[in-house]
Amino acid sequence: MRVPRSGHRIARPTGPAPGEKGLAGARNHQLDGLRGCAAAAVVVYHAILATDPTLLSRVLSPPVHRLQDAADLPIKAALALANGEAAVTIFFVLSGAVLYASLQRRPAPLSFPVRRLFRIYPALIGAVLLGAGVLAAQGNPPALGQIAADAALLDTAVIGPAWTLQVEVLAIPFVLASAWAGKRFGPGGIVGVFLAAFLVTKIPLLAPVVATIKSQLLPFTLGFLVATPLGAALGRRLSAGWFAAALVVVLLARHVIPGPNTALLALQLGAGLMVCALHHGHAGGFGTLLGRPTACFVGRISYSLYLFNVPLLIAVDPLLRGSDPLLVGVPLGLLIVALTVPIAALAERWIERPGIRLGSRVAAIRFGGTPADRARPVPEASNGL
Repeated sequence: MRVPRSGHRIARPTGPAPGEKGLAGARNHQLDGLRGCAAAAVVVYHAILATDPTLLSRVLSPPVHRLQDAADLPIKAALALANGEAAVTIFFVLSGAVLYASLQRRPAPLSFPVRRLFRIYPALIGAVLLGAGVLAAQGNPPALGQIAADAALLDTAVIGPAWTLQVEVLAIPFVLASAWAGKRFGPGGIVGVFLAAFLVTKIPLLAPVVATIKSQLLPFTLGFLVATPLGAALGRRLSAGWFAAALVVVLLARHVIPGPNTALLALQLGAGLMVCALHHGHAGGFGTLLGRPTACFVGRISYSLYLFNVPLLIAVDPLLRGSDPLLVGVPLGLLIVALTVPIAALAERWIERPGIRLGSRVAAIRFGGTPADRARPVPEASNGL
């Protein structure tokens, strides 16, 4: 089974990461909680869609008023609630905010790419190997070349949601340029880099390379702006009511707005407002709920949750195919979340953390730094999840 990628190629998961920090550098547990909820939603979303390949074109893509069969309305509602595309958009906004704030506190243009790659690749490689093992056990082993391509992020045939990690890697120069421009010119510099990057995506020669990142430039940029004084000024004016309204837009935009571009814009702006409210502590009761220990724990392991659920989805694919999306897809998706949590917790402890530490030490050795820098892991958001 090839897990669909989000955004209409099923929610291609982008992964979370330990160590989300706000403007002051203190860990923001509310953002952890949001990421955890988003990662769990992606799993259920994929499980629903895996029951019937025609759901993508028949139920997910058309706005609700264009559904051909009223019996599809409950499925449409389930896909709106377990909204994989919204979750992925939130991941990218989170990545923008967390990475921008990190680079403002500790500018490191040379070491940043090294630490970023060591943050992304170890858990990805582990998930690819596990997924390949499950496929082999089912009598459908991927070729070694395919495994290597997936592990290098040149393809996503084994772990479909890894397309979001391709975006995260491609975004490294964009993040660095935006961090520099924001520090030098303020929010106007960030907007300028966004416009320049958008124009670059229009170059025909680069089309195959930038195809996946083109539509995600705005979520990253909104995240950058959230972490600026301008974002702080907006955040102070937000409230639980604003967060609730943004949440409704995020969940429903793609399902009720006819124009796909308008719907995507509404979704991305809504995600930006949600993250802004949480980042600056003005989401009211929603922030309190997302800051609770269970949500924070799931948020802390969400990157591995986002990746390691895929082998389990592959394993249960025979049970999902042809089953009822609501009676089987939703419960089985929730079960996969529960089963993946201990795997993700182990992966976060024994794969993610050592990878972060190793990346920090390699960067410090290669580009300089104090002994304390070499010993201290530098947590960075991976993929925003």
